[in-house]
Amino acid sequence: MAKNLTEKDIYLCAIYIPPSDSPYFNEDMFHELETDTCHFQAQGNVLICGDLNARTGLHPDILNSQGDHFIAQNTPFNTIFSHRKNFDSSTNRNGKDLLQLCRSLGLYIANGRLRGDPLGKFTFCSPLGNSTVDYMVTDIDTFSIKSFTVQPLTPLSDHSQITMYLKKRGTNTTPTQPSKLSHLRNPYRWAQNSTEPFQKAIGSREIQTLLDTFLETTYAHTKEGVDLAVNNINSIFEKTAEKAQLKKKKKINPKFKKEDIWFDLECQNMRKELRNLSNHKHRDPNNMNIRLLYCEMLKKYKRTLRSKKAQYTKKHLQVIEQSINSNNFWTNWNNLKQKRPEELAIQNGEIWTNHFQTLFQNINLTTNLEQHHIHQKLTQLEYTIKDNQNPIDLSITEMELKN
Repeated sequence: MAKNLTEKDIYLCAIYIPPSDSPYFNEDMFHELETDTCHFQAQGNVLICGDLNARTGLHPDILNSQGDHFIAQNTPFNTIFSHRKNFDSSTNRNGKDLLQLCRSLGLYIANGRLRGDPLGKFTFCSPLGNSTVDYMVTDIDTFSIKSFTVQPLTPLSDHSQITMYLKKRGTNTTPTQPSKLSHLRNPYRWAQNSTEPFQKAIGSREIQTLLDTFLETTYAHTKEGVDLAVNNINSIFEKTAEKAQLKKKKKINPKFKKEDIWFDLECQNMRKELRNLSNHKHRDPNNMNIRLLYCEMLKKYKRTLRSKKAQYTKKHLQVIEQSINSNNFWTNWNNLKQKRPEELAIQNGEIWTNHFQTLFQNINLTTNLEQHHIHQKLTQLEYTIKDNQNPIDLSITEMELKN
């Protein structure tokens, strides 16, 4: 990450550590993480985030040097942090290893300490209970961080999204007027088959004339001269891309996502109720009744979606079976699933036109004697196979009828 956020580079580590009782758990996971973190700490700041399956409770993650004469004051451990809060008071093996990692390398846990999450909210919810297992661990100066937030749960996951907002590093110099940037009105995109049309376009007489004019022009060694040269060469590139038909089609993004046909009013009301319960549970995470209601509603919502989709598919299949002998068969078949727009591999229509124009033309083989010889052999083999080796074209014999 760039230095315009902090004085040092920030090295981001996204990690997942399985539970200690999982068969995928590696005993050396935290040791390897400590080694890599120590390596990158020598080059800048470190930010570790992810599902660590670590429950740290309220145990300290930093060393307090106040009153301790054995810890030097110039070490990174003497920074004064606010007391960390945590709704999850339990600890496990991964949590103890994470706390030891923080104390060894001078890191601190952002959960329950920074603005946006002053109480240490739960990050995982299941019918069996809540826990805090998703963390952001860093050594970035707290004055460089705006906030740390834990988002409410969604039906897509049983983990809450955690987000950290960093401040942009300020400067003491007077802000200058930003330079004017030209807007690219016609976006272009390079595809796998763009090489040939681009080469053909750049070799055309019009583009070659523009290139010759650009090379023959002498530009002044000033800011205005450089800007003029850049504008001229960009104009040539845009004309070449337009001539090669590399213009990207503008995608219209709808404001609201179009729901599935089977997603009726009942599904919408259940989704609304589920979001309300999620918000209530996020505000009061220790309320067991709200948590159980949320989990039950989540099960009911997913079960309803599966049922609605299955009913729609079954009903539509019946319509297709009834229309087998009618003209509406393919219409009903195509309506069974939503159509996804597919982008053609060949965007230039001239390639298709030239292909079909030359498809059934007679190929002149007289210029190559070897090709002419091969063509004669293939023609003889075709006649031989057609006359002698195709059993369908042979007449039925009396012996075959008797057998």
